Amino acid sequence: MTAKYVRWVHGVLHVAGPLVSGGAIYLLYRETDLRVFQWADFMGIAAAVEWGRQLVGSIRPPNLVIYSLPGALWLYAFTSLMALVWRGSSEFRPRILWMLVPACVAAGSEGVQWLGLTDGTFDLGDVGLYTVAALAAFARFGRSHRETEAGSRSPDLRSRHRLSFVCTVCFSLIIAGADVLRGL
Repeated sequence: MTAKYVRWVHGVLHVAGPLVSGGAIYLLYRETDLRVFQWADFMGIAAAVEWGRQLVGSIRPPNLVIYSLPGALWLYAFTSLMALVWRGSSEFRPRILWMLVPACVAAGSEGVQWLGLTDGTFDLGDVGLYTVAALAAFARFGRSHRETEAGSRSPDLRSRHRLSFVCTVCFSLIIAGADVLRGL
């Protein structure tokens, strides 16, 4: 198995998969006054979303699935992406620090909600699922910091830091934007 193939599978299973799953939960079960529905309209998939919502009809998962699981899936995907960016690096500290960034963003989000500094509701269910997601990603990827294929080129440290920063900005915009009400 080539290193390129392993990275591709990692990206699909551990980054894109959780993001698509969390997005599907939002689009099928959340209130339609969230910005994510404007995004669906912009992408031309509003009719498909409406069809999906009608298809699931009266099926109603528990509130923990509807309101907390998408954020936990986002956290798992974000942490997994950081692990992918730092895969093969012999630099253990930066890898772990960048893998902690998603958990800090999630904890910060809950913290400002708890303090009443933003719209949203502090929820222990969110905190619990965020903890499980972070631990799962670290259990899967945190200890494999020396995984590299013989002869593979590894990006330099500066490039990894830049890419990690860009990923942080993009993932933060996704989670912040998805939960925003249309009127804001």
